[in-house]
Amino acid sequence: MRTIRIGTGAGYSGDRIEPAAELAARGKLDYLVFECLAERTIALAQEARRRDPDAGFDPLLAERFRAVLRPCVPTA
Repeated sequence: MRTIRIGTGAGYSGDRIEPAAELAARGKLDYLVFECLAERTIALAQEARRRDPDAGFDPLLAERFRAVLRPCVPTA
């Protein structure tokens, strides 16, 4: 039987990314899953969109992806 290691992190932009980044770096995981509080996330995104319709996606999204993907991608 094969063991699969699954880690979880908080996916809302206001949540801390450090625990998930730590899991990505040292957890020896097969999968990293993010939980999102959809109602809160969508409501805040709609408020931001009303303020600036051209702003696009969450400004922290790229930074959060880099934080968890950096340990998974070998450096050249």
